[in-house]
Amino acid sequence: MFRDLIPNLEVGYLWDFGDRRESSSRLTLDYFVPVSLGSNSVVFGEGHGEFTNFWNTRTASTDRVDLSFGTGFRRMMRNDLLVGINAFYDTTRLERTWYSSGSLGLEMAALISGQDAWDLNFNWYGNLFSRTEVINSFRRGPDNFDLEAGYSHELHDGGPDLRLSVNAYRFSVGTPVYGWNAGAELKSRNGMFSVKYETGEDRINSRYHTLGGSVNLGLQVERLLSWENPFVMPEPIFQSPRNLNSLLTRKAERRFAQSAAAILARRGRSYVGGDRVYSTLTRQAPISSVSGKYGYDAVGLSFRWLTDPVSEYTTDPSTVTRFMDLSANIARSEVDPAGVGYVEVTMFNFTGSGANDDRCYTRVTFYDTTNASIIRTPQVTSPSITRGTHATYTVNLSAANMVALAQAGADVGAIAVQVQTASGGATSWLVRPEFPALIVLNE
Repeated sequence: MFRDLIPNLEVGYLWDFGDRRESSSRLTLDYFVPVSLGSNSVVFGEGHGEFTNFWNTRTASTDRVDLSFGTGFRRMMRNDLLVGINAFYDTTRLERTWYSSGSLGLEMAALISGQDAWDLNFNWYGNLFSRTEVINSFRRGPDNFDLEAGYSHELHDGGPDLRLSVNAYRFSVGTPVYGWNAGAELKSRNGMFSVKYETGEDRINSRYHTLGGSVNLGLQVERLLSWENPFVMPEPIFQSPRNLNSLLTRKAERRFAQSAAAILARRGRSYVGGDRVYSTLTRQAPISSVSGKYGYDAVGLSFRWLTDPVSEYTTDPSTVTRFMDLSANIARSEVDPAGVGYVEVTMFNFTGSGANDDRCYTRVTFYDTTNASIIRTPQVTSPSITRGTHATYTVNLSAANMVALAQAGADVGAIAVQVQTASGGATSWLVRPEFPALIVLNE
């Protein structure tokens, strides 16, 4: 029954936006290759790629790339019930660094009356390449996971096909973050065209939305050997009744692109310091979540603060009233007083007329969850940089800084990035929303 399964190439476009998300677009590519093992079993290979802001040359330097490669096994237990298992390797380029992880997935789908179908998918995400982490994750419970249920309904005789889904997920940024996602996808009868809308909410992203569509074609590369067109029609969804092959050849339902905060948390490690075990603490501080909370405290420099990537900036120190809230609070009891810490801050060279406006001074102030100042880092002087470009500076924490952060008190909840042009002239250095600061402690 499954001898002539067709490999699929899907090209899609997704637009993301939300309360705390900068509007962005993604180009998606999927290639799915099924191989029959007999009359009721299939193995498959799948490659997936996502390219954020692919068409936007202005922010090309900040583009994010997500790549996934996986394999799986699916079997029809009856004429109307499918079960399967899959494993994927994921890697993401974020802030010019690649982060890798993996996942294990379980899936089930079944035909029901009226040409409809339901499906259930569970995925666990973690570091499959660390035996200790895998064992500990399952001992404590899955670290990152999602569970999705879907219902597919034939709108008219023979299609189109409407799939409604709801997803519950958990990911870790040092503390657990729970969220939900729900959506609808409409596919043509032959499975070639689809449009979708999703909305969800969690503590990091607040309310967010995704809108997009895709084109799916059969791609038989071997036809090139005989100089034939490799593109054919994909496996149709309906063949009176619903086509079982379409269940076997659909791409895996999983979170190919995870939260940036969760990806950065992958760089963590554990070590023994003194009489206890410390783990690396990694947090993002996105400018998209700033709010006016504190007043300016003079330190002898006229610090400037950026709120908008181009038009809104201030040269009046008394108006510096912004925080960059951490993606998750840092418990001060988890900070190693003898450890190492730093903050990566990306500055954009905007405009200015001073003699040395291609350089700046940068420092970071840490605040607790009561808005009280904890420490202020040493000042970092930037190298020369061409106007209209950006540079990332590492602001190291001193030994005294680490000791102060580790002292008992309210959790660390925010930072303030303060910057002054090297010339003391008009402000030209900005912190842009697409460049969250990165805080790393105990590394």
